[in-house]
Amino acid sequence: MYRRLSYRKAAVIKESLLQVLRPFLLRRLKADVEKQLPKKYEHVVLCNLSKRQRFLYDEFMSRRATKDTLANGHFMSVINILMQLRKVCNHPDMFDPRPIVSPFETEPLSMVVPANVLKSLEYEPLQVRLFLTYLPLTDCTVCCIVMAGLKSF
Repeated sequence: MYRRLSYRKAAVIKESLLQVLRPFLLRRLKADVEKQLPKKYEHVVLCNLSKRQRFLYDEFMSRRATKDTLANGHFMSVINILMQLRKVCNHPDMFDPRPIVSPFETEPLSMVVPANVLKSLEYEPLQVRLFLTYLPLTDCTVCCIVMAGLKSF
């Protein structure tokens, strides 16, 4: 049975739990941890842009709106342009998405279900249900069954 604990009992339970857990808790300040870490080393590696990146970069910089924004000199607008250029360099597909072309593209499958098969399924609705639960159904199959007017489905 669930009973509500009084505030005092809850405080006592909380305190006893903290006493048990305190030796296992590790609490350190950020300033203390930073002293123990090794120094950071930054390596700048220059690499050329790909043809697509260069094209997108040059196209973005040659736009009239970009030139006007840079000429305006508003801080947040310039930061926005820098972020767009960064996106061009790091993730060109996010800047200008291109369609995915796969060599594994195939023609859609078509399925012919004779009306006699669907009508024969009407006579044994329990078997149809059991049979259909073990088969992955395509949208086409479901559509054909619904169109045939099977009530057991």
